[in-house]
Amino acid sequence: MTEAPDQNKKFGASLRALLADAGLAPELLAREIRISPKYIDALLADDFSVFGAKVYAQGVLKKILLAVRVEDHSSWMEALHRSWGPSLTLARARPGGSAIIRPMTYVTPARTALGIGGVALAGFLFLVGARLVDFTSSPPLLLEEPSDGAVVRQPGIVVRGRTEKESKLTINGRELTIDASGGFGERLELQPGLNRLEFLAENRFGKTSRIIRYVAAE
Repeated sequence: MTEAPDQNKKFGASLRALLADAGLAPELLAREIRISPKYIDALLADDFSVFGAKVYAQGVLKKILLAVRVEDHSSWMEALHRSWGPSLTLARARPGGSAIIRPMTYVTPARTALGIGGVALAGFLFLVGARLVDFTSSPPLLLEEPSDGAVVRQPGIVVRGRTEKESKLTINGRELTIDASGGFGERLELQPGLNRLEFLAENRFGKTSRIIRYVAAE
């Protein structure tokens, strides 16, 4: 699977290649991570105008990377940062392609101080925005096994999937262990007949995601 974005491709093209390697269609991915498909389509098309601020695009990208099991988040965030400015500049260009001539500007101590202050403020707002995205979003919960409606002929099955590594995960009230990359996998004993399995992920802000699967044991 593609771990890092291709430096010779646009951000959207690299992201499309990542989803293709993972075998995930954008519509299915949107349902899995519980966001509107338009945000995934916007990232794939390098059209960032639908995001009110860069931090919201970063929040969506973080959920996508968790869903496809990419651990190298920093290179993808850097690629998004590089694409963000040029994309919005082209999107907001004046019709007709006429050049915009501006007077020459000079670097002064006051402008330098203002620029440093602006960078510090932007960094602070980024941290606040990232916290806000985490606070308002439910944790991702992807369940690979078992499938809903599965029928097994042994007393136990393996449950396997992925969630946010800082979250607490339970199945029918029993806590499961989550590894450093957010994956989980354990063997679960079943009762004869139809078993209702409720997977509940809760992040540190109290937001939850829930998946219910029914498995029959013969």
